Formats: sequence, C-alpha cells, structure tokens
Amino acid sequence: MQCLRNHSNESQDVMLLDPAGDELGDDSANVSLCLMPSIQEVTQIELSGEMPPRKASEIMELCMAGCDKIHSMMISCLTDEVMASIKS
Repeated sequence: MQCLRNHSNESQDVMLLDPAGDELGDDSANVSLCLMPSIQEVTQIELSGEMPPRKASEIMELCMAGCDKIHSMMISCLTDEVMASIKS
C-alpha cells in the first residue's frame, strides 16, 4: 500500500491512500508499507521525503487501514467466487 503526504499548498496538508499517477508529482513525503493483515504485522516500510514524526505515524496508520480494507475485499471476492463455483 502506498500513501503520500502532499503539502504543496502550505495551508493544506493532504494524505492520499494509493495515489494515482497524476497525484504523485507534488508529494513531500511518500510511504510504502507492506502488511500481513491477518496478524497485523508490518513486513516492510519505505519512507522517502520529510515529515514530522507525528505525521509519519498518521500516514502509516492510514496505510495499515487501507491494507485491512483491501484484505477484507479480497476475502469477500474469493469467498464469493468459491461459493459460485461450488453451486455450478
């Protein structure tokens, strides 16, 4: 999961979860985080750029929440697919 912190406008600090290509240009900090959601274990963190420690913690929590949501969706899709193939 990738998150970035963009503060190109000093009055606005924006954190983006899984940014699109055109959103990557003006980032001040970028975090890539790998998570094993079933055991809530972070296996890799890559941080580039500058940000205060409090913001780093917030953006890592955002990445972890994104991983959890994607994990839940993947389980649901896989379960639905298996159930559909069993009924066929």
